[in-house]
Amino acid sequence: MKEKKRVREYLIRLFELLLSNREKYFYGDCVNSDGRKVLENILAAIVREAPIYRRRIYRIRRSPCYEDIYKLYEEVMKYYGLK
Repeated sequence: MKEKKRVREYLIRLFELLLSNREKYFYGDCVNSDGRKVLENILAAIVREAPIYRRRIYRIRRSPCYEDIYKLYEEVMKYYGLK
């Protein structure tokens, strides 16, 4: 239980870092190389914690755009009961 809380807090921190620093981590609408590093940490943690999102993660890895990442953020928050 404690581990799940730690992963949840880690995911929230990374999502907020990525989504709130759009000018640093995005070029246009898609992530740049720095943003991709943060995004890969997020996606790896989600796959370990909630494998039901594997298909969506596959699509996001192929086309990592802001809107799709934000939708995933909202879904993960619902998964944890935070929204």
